[in-house]
Amino acid sequence: MANETEARNKESLRVLPQDAMPNGRFDVIEQLVTKDAVTRRAGLANLFVARGASIPEKGNFLQWVRAGWKPLLAALSDQKMTVEELVGDGDTVMMRFRMNVLHSGEFVGMPATGQRIEWEEIAVARFNADGRIADLWFMCEELKMAQALGLELTAQ
Repeated sequence: MANETEARNKESLRVLPQDAMPNGRFDVIEQLVTKDAVTRRAGLANLFVARGASIPEKGNFLQWVRAGWKPLLAALSDQKMTVEELVGDGDTVMMRFRMNVLHSGEFVGMPATGQRIEWEEIAVARFNADGRIADLWFMCEELKMAQALGLELTAQ
């Protein structure tokens, strides 16, 4: 039973960023994630702050997706995600993955370059007893992303 639960949880975490989010499948997202799921964004949120804008570093995942996903998908389109590592322990799953996107619209103040950019990211999800994601952490390589966008960074 534990192996079945772990396999189900791993598949849910894989499907979320690999299929449901890039394809705007909000019905699937709502099946995978609880209504009050908390998301924490490290890396990407820091990049926005460094550019004088902000996205919440912590908040309700479904609200974040509904409010911010369409503009993000327009700016970083044709998203392709490759799972590099997927491990589970109890109610927690960790996934290391590679994102490859087309910079097709303004993103963190940078106009579209038409170039593909790539970075690695880590997601950690905690599942509730019903097998739905209740808590999510994301951490991306914001420095690599910033350089790929052509941002000039200075030490402070």
